Amino acid sequence: MCALVVIFRIEVNSAFIAAIITILGYSINNTIVVFDRLRENTRKESLMNLSNMEIANLSIKQTFARTLNTSITTLLAVVMLAIIGVSSIRQFIIPIIFGIIVGTYAAMFISAPLWAKIITGSRFDKRKIKPSKEKDKKVSKVDGKPVVEASAEPIS
Repeated sequence: MCALVVIFRIEVNSAFIAAIITILGYSINNTIVVFDRLRENTRKESLMNLSNMEIANLSIKQTFARTLNTSITTLLAVVMLAIIGVSSIRQFIIPIIFGIIVGTYAAMFISAPLWAKIITGSRFDKRKIKPSKEKDKKVSKVDGKPVVEASAEPIS
């Protein structure tokens, strides 16, 4: 946002401050949606064997359409205001357009991978997946086809 102000020499006034606050609210809302899906997916028993990065990717995939649809819908309304509106409205709308684009990107592609990086290896990480060892595998044949059996240890 600061780079936009410098590059386009936008005047910092009350409309600009209101645009920043609006963008923050919008970005926080999108990030909360992604983090809520992360929370739901980490608690699902069926997904317990996935790593944190896989959970983050799954959560992004599940919220992608919703976040993209709300962002595009908002952008359409804001762009129409920029086209139709007066110059005082444009001072408010130009930072909003840039902020919606950047905020959507940050909520989708920065927050979830950052969560996965931070939580992996920390004391809050409940997904301690141990790699399988070759010596744990026993190969037997059923009807001439190899069947691999593996033993698993509970995660403590």
